[in-house]
Amino acid sequence: MKPHPEVQLTLIADFAAEIIKQDDLDDILWLIIDRIIKALDFEDCVIYVLPIGTDHLIQCAAFGPKNPIGRVISNPIRIPLGKGIVGTAALLKKVLVVDDATLDARYLVDDQIRCSEISVPIIFEDRVLGVIDSEHPEPAYFKDWHVAFLSTIANMTAARLSEILRREKLVEAQTSLRSTDATTHAQNPTYLADMDDDASRQTLASRLSHEVKTPLNAIIGMSELLLEENTMQEMIEPLTIIQKAANNLDETLTNLLIALSPQIALKSLTDDTYALLPYLQAIIDEATTTEPSQIVLEVEDIPAQITFRGDAVQRILTILLSNALTHGGQNGATLRVALTHWQDDFGLSFQVIDTGPGIPPALRDRIFELFFQGGDFSASSGKGMGLSVAKALSERVNGQLALLDQDKGTCFELIVPARLIAR
Repeated sequence: MKPHPEVQLTLIADFAAEIIKQDDLDDILWLIIDRIIKALDFEDCVIYVLPIGTDHLIQCAAFGPKNPIGRVISNPIRIPLGKGIVGTAALLKKVLVVDDATLDARYLVDDQIRCSEISVPIIFEDRVLGVIDSEHPEPAYFKDWHVAFLSTIANMTAARLSEILRREKLVEAQTSLRSTDATTHAQNPTYLADMDDDASRQTLASRLSHEVKTPLNAIIGMSELLLEENTMQEMIEPLTIIQKAANNLDETLTNLLIALSPQIALKSLTDDTYALLPYLQAIIDEATTTEPSQIVLEVEDIPAQITFRGDAVQRILTILLSNALTHGGQNGATLRVALTHWQDDFGLSFQVIDTGPGIPPALRDRIFELFFQGGDFSASSGKGMGLSVAKALSERVNGQLALLDQDKGTCFELIVPARLIAR
C-alpha cells in the first residue's frame, strides 16, 4: 500500500537528518533498511555495494529472509556487473522494474523464487556505488511511486556513501604502506641471499610479497580511484600510464614470486571441473589475440568434463603457447591433449609443439633457470622468467613440465593430476 504523501515526506526528512550523522558504511546501509525498507512493508530487500576498483556487487545489508537476526546476512552472494537484474541495473546505471522475473532470462535466484523485482542503482558523479534491490512474490507489484521513492533515497545516500568509500580506500592504502615501512625498518634488508637455497628463496619471496607487492597494490588502487573520480582530460592520460605500468610491474612481480616460491605467491590452487573443449578454446583464443599464427588443437579420447587444477594449467599453457608462437613463426603451433597415467592414477598430458629452430643441446639443461635468457625462450620477452614460472607452477600442482626430444622444433609436455567425472 502506498504511504500517504505526508508519511513519505516524514520518512525522507527523518532519513536525511540521520544519514549526515553516519560515518560508517554499514551504518548507512542498515539505516536504509531500518528507516525506509521496514516502513514500506516490503517482504524482501538486499542492498549491494560495488567496491572501488572491482566488478562484483556484494550484499552488505538485507531485510526479510536474508536477514535472520541483527546485522547478519544469510548466505551472502556476489554478483558480477552485467549479470542478473541487479548487475544489469548497475551496468546500465538505470532503474529496472520487472513484473515477472521468472520469465526474465537475467533473473538470478538468491534465497527463493519471487515474481516482481526492482533494482535501483546508487550513483554519484556517474559512478555506481551500489544497488537497492527488492523482490516480491506477487507479479507487477512495484509501481511508479516505488521507483520515485527509492530513487530519492538512493540519491540522498550516494554522496555520503561515495565519501565514505573513498576514505576507506585511502585508509586501507595508508595502513598497508605503514605496515610495510615498519617491517622494512625492523628487519635486515638482505634480499639477495643464496638463490640456490630453498629456504632463502622462500624468505626472499615472502619479503618481496610483503614489502613490494603491498605498496604496489596501493598504487594500483589509488590510480583506479583517481581515474574514476577525475574528469580533467589532461589528468586521464598520465594516470592511465601510471596504472598500466603498475599493472605490468604487478604481473612481473607475480611471475617472479611464483618462480621463487609458488606456495607463497599462490596460497591455494583448487581442483575444479571443466568442460574441456571450451576451456582449451578460451586459452587458445587468448594466446592468439596478439599473434596472427594458428594453434591446432588435438584432443584424444577425453571425457567432455574432467576435474583438474585448471587455473594453474591455464597460466602454464599461456606461457608455453606464447613461446611456441614466438619461435614457431608463421607455422604456428599444436596443442595436443590426452589422458595419461600419472602417479598411480589418471593425469592430463598437454603437449605444446612448434616447428621452429628448436633449442640447442647446450641450452636444454638451463632453459628452466630463473632469468636465463639464452635464445630468449621466456614468454615475457627480455625477462627470462616464463619457463621458470611454468616449471614452478607445474610442481606446485604435483605435476611435471619437461622438454621432450624430437627431431625438429620444440615440444614441451605438461602432465597434471586429473579425476574423471563418474557417469
